[in-house]
Amino acid sequence: MIAYLCPECGEPARRTSLGDQHLDGTPLCPIMGAGGYEPARAVATDSPEGQQTRADLLDAFGADAALDVLRDGKPEQDVLGGALDRTGVYGLDHGEVAPAIDEAFRRHLDTYRARP
Repeated sequence: MIAYLCPECGEPARRTSLGDQHLDGTPLCPIMGAGGYEPARAVATDSPEGQQTRADLLDAFGADAALDVLRDGKPEQDVLGGALDRTGVYGLDHGEVAPAIDEAFRRHLDTYRARP
């Protein structure tokens, strides 16, 4: 299990003596601090902020998939499969996150279709 996340993009992160980093070694995403832009601080996956970051990420996967169906006319199953394939980059288990992504996808698809 991933212990830390970047609170801005949801990617797995680690804490090092050089500061918090994405797993590929790049600094965490920038945020506005007192002195201008600075790297975000990693959040623990089991903290309230970490849980919210994860929920927002899963919702974004669903929203993006719904837009792909409407914008590009792609089949729903293909789009959902692609969204699940991308979850591996974030250290997420497909089976664990599939129901949340599917729920977000259906909710966003209904909302987008209801717009004039």
